Amino acid sequence: MNKNLRDFLVALLLLFACLFSFYGVVYLVNIDSNIIKENDVKKVKIIDKDKEEEKEEEPYVEPYVNNLPTFRNNYNNPNIVGMIEIPGVINEALIARAGDNDFYLNRNLWNVWDGIGAPFFDYRNTDIDNSRQVNIYGHNSQNINILDRLPLAKLINYTDLSYFNTYKDVYLYTDIQKIHYEIIGVKIIQKSNNYHMTLNFYDDRDFIDHTENLLNGSLNKRDVTISKDDKILIFQTCNYNPPDTLMLIICRSV
Repeated sequence: MNKNLRDFLVALLLLFACLFSFYGVVYLVNIDSNIIKENDVKKVKIIDKDKEEEKEEEPYVEPYVNNLPTFRNNYNNPNIVGMIEIPGVINEALIARAGDNDFYLNRNLWNVWDGIGAPFFDYRNTDIDNSRQVNIYGHNSQNINILDRLPLAKLINYTDLSYFNTYKDVYLYTDIQKIHYEIIGVKIIQKSNNYHMTLNFYDDRDFIDHTENLLNGSLNKRDVTISKDDKILIFQTCNYNPPDTLMLIICRSV
């Protein structure tokens, strides 16, 4: 083999060696780059997952819609300050409040004289949203022809234990909010007994003792413990068995 041919072959081999080395390096770099990219993606996914776990969805709260101004306008009566709903029992009964506890005994929601009257708050419940105890009064009747005009007359059914256990939720709508109560006691009292009309309390202990005394002697009652943070709602209507008695439906805020 002459010298020129040998030099040519050596140069060719060196060229192939250089090309092989170059492509090998490029291949390794690409592999490393892919690995880095995959790791970055994984890290991003992990970070995003952590963010998703840290971000807790807030429960949806349905905005309160105050319909009382519409009712006041419809009846032309600024004394309408609340509405009661007891699902399955009373559907949207408007409640008025006057300057005393006599006005709505014989007047309807148009403020027109009517022997059937209208449900009303105790006149002292001027701050319904924050009062520890709210009282609502309304007529009952033995005349079956007018019972559909007396929302509180339906409360007589709470003497039945099954009824008491089934229809326990009460909702009071004010200009500010919807307050949820649970019926915790049903009591029959003499008309001369006005203990349930006490609305002012010396302190927390006085309020708790008052409410516990209210529940004592209940015809139907839930096993509850009264606390200083509870709010009480009381319905009062006439009861005819025995005669000359009142029925109290005692509710506690939920």
